[in-house]
Amino acid sequence: MQLSTLMQELSLLRHESSFNYTLSQMGIYGVWEDIERNNPSGNLPYHNNPHMKYVARVGYELYCLANLVRGSFVIEEAIAVILAGLVHDVHHSGGEFLDDTDNVARALDFLAGLRTRHTYIADRIWDDVHQLVHSTRYPHDNTNTFHELQGYVRDADFMYSLEIYSLTPIMHGIPRELTHKIGKLLTPSQFVNPQQEFMDQALFYTHPGIHIWSHCKDKAFELEQNYALGTVQSVKTLP
Repeated sequence: MQLSTLMQELSLLRHESSFNYTLSQMGIYGVWEDIERNNPSGNLPYHNNPHMKYVARVGYELYCLANLVRGSFVIEEAIAVILAGLVHDVHHSGGEFLDDTDNVARALDFLAGLRTRHTYIADRIWDDVHQLVHSTRYPHDNTNTFHELQGYVRDADFMYSLEIYSLTPIMHGIPRELTHKIGKLLTPSQFVNPQQEFMDQALFYTHPGIHIWSHCKDKAFELEQNYALGTVQSVKTLP
């Protein structure tokens, strides 16, 4: 196995292990197991279970960065951010629905089922999660404030390209889902520039999200460009 592949797999494994520990400590690992078992779109090329778990982990990381040091960390808020990330793309159409409203509606239907199966989680947290999932509909609706925590989930949803193990799901997974819209499969070299133009225009909402993205995006874009030129080895996303 190539050294670069081992590095990427080790990075993902460390993130997975630490976040699983967090889920267990918060008493919500069972919710994630429920989603893994029952998500009809868990194996999509991009909007899949690993993507949702990433959004949950990074949303929690951003929340901690913004609140731990200043003493405003609230465990119920952190749990709401995590749960919203874990469920926000459940039963995603994988590009078949051109309006994201339909994808969000599916996620909210699944969320209602989770709520009935995991009654040990307080109703006020589930209410927050419902608002947060609703706020992830793209394009973002900024005419209404769905929830004060929405920025953490939205920012995390855009930050996948900052991980070294994201190349395959981004450069191959998104184009596969786009075939429903554009009628053809784009190669990485055809996809990379439109993708980077899209991300250049992405709006970030939280102070830590803005800070991290502004410092890292150029290097992430360089990695994707190199991949598109065939100079970086592909790696599969671990389950």
